Amino acid sequence: MDFTTAVPQNPINQPSLFGGSSDTGGGAPRRVPTGAEAAPLSSPMAIGQSNRVGHSKSEEAWLSEVSNWQHLFVLRQFLREYWEARNMWHLAGNCVQSASLWKNLSTGETQLRPHSCSDRSRCPTCSIKYGRERGLEVQSLFTELLTPRDGWLRDVPTVKAFAVVFTCPDDISAYVDGFIERRDKKGLGLCLRQLTEAVSSSLAWVFADVYGAKISWHWWHSSDPTKGPHLHAHVMVPNIAVSNGTWAGVLRERGMLPPAALEALKKVWGDNVASRPFVKTHGRFKRAEVVDWGFLTNLTGRHSIAHRSRYDYRSPMADFSRETLKNGLPESDAPGLAWFLDRCEFLQGVQLVRSVGWLNNTKLHRLGYELFDPPSDDWVKLTGWYVFERFDEGGVHVSYWKNGDKCSGYFPRHRVNLEPSPRARVYRWSFSGDPPQPVAALAA
Repeated sequence: MDFTTAVPQNPINQPSLFGGSSDTGGGAPRRVPTGAEAAPLSSPMAIGQSNRVGHSKSEEAWLSEVSNWQHLFVLRQFLREYWEARNMWHLAGNCVQSASLWKNLSTGETQLRPHSCSDRSRCPTCSIKYGRERGLEVQSLFTELLTPRDGWLRDVPTVKAFAVVFTCPDDISAYVDGFIERRDKKGLGLCLRQLTEAVSSSLAWVFADVYGAKISWHWWHSSDPTKGPHLHAHVMVPNIAVSNGTWAGVLRERGMLPPAALEALKKVWGDNVASRPFVKTHGRFKRAEVVDWGFLTNLTGRHSIAHRSRYDYRSPMADFSRETLKNGLPESDAPGLAWFLDRCEFLQGVQLVRSVGWLNNTKLHRLGYELFDPPSDDWVKLTGWYVFERFDEGGVHVSYWKNGDKCSGYFPRHRVNLEPSPRARVYRWSFSGDPPQPVAALAA
């Protein structure tokens, strides 16, 4: 293997984040340091931080990427030792700080990519990757739906889709969280199904019965994931109407609801939640009345379908990682941490995404859209195992074994991909011919 520069060996010696041996997880819990003090590698955040003005944009982007990746590794180490300290070895995970070399068969380019453990319930890197894959699937669906119908939207170019958030009151959030606490998937599924019906009925109040929507249920506070339960639904509605199985124009020409209509929608949402059987049975819940409304303008940019879909389908670990990067890792016995990690583990196997209206999977299939595996690319994994030693502005120093000897090498940053590559499936029009044209305009 050819390397541009040979460097002295720098073995990694990461101490236990809880004090004591990393093999036993012993020692008294303590607050985990952040930044250069906590980094298992030489801190990328310290690279040129005192002279940051002198870096180019590409160097700044590289330093930012390395900082984020290194923080994810520190967070993974923290979570692994969190479980080990409680003698719950089966939850410790097996994330490693190593990479393989990949080669593009078409161009001959080689690239270093880190390994993953594929444990999305406990590993922040793999969890974030999984959430991104789900967001990319929804993005591909909306793109595939909207692109052939740009002509319909010519008169309403700023309204490609609608984004809505329906929030449940705290006592309903706590009630639903009780099913998670008791590991009652049946009761949890029943509550989510009834609340999804309440969302669907509220959307029908705005769009009649010609809409389709994707709903993603979140159970945590975005700004403070360990704070406690906060059940709310992120909803995306493409601005396309389907009536009796036939494309029927756009839903609305205007993006925002008038203030009076928005207030009425809040009341409708509250009434729909109050009418659910589990709410009427217990009869002790506060009224649900919080609704956020917005619309998406194009397929790129901050207020785009691409941005919104990845935001709506992000994993709880993505928010946890962001908050710990900003505020530092919590104490191992911090209030809410055990609650958060317990929910992440249990809810990995629970379906929190719903499709309603004509975006129901059965109806979508009848309209001619199906999910396909991602197209194969030209990248293949080569043999070899490389351990990250340290980063600098230009790239990454690694160690590896060759013919029984430990060697060192260096990869420039253009040959390193620290971003786990999503393998999201894509939606495609599967019928022969072009999608049918609208038969009427239902814009309001």
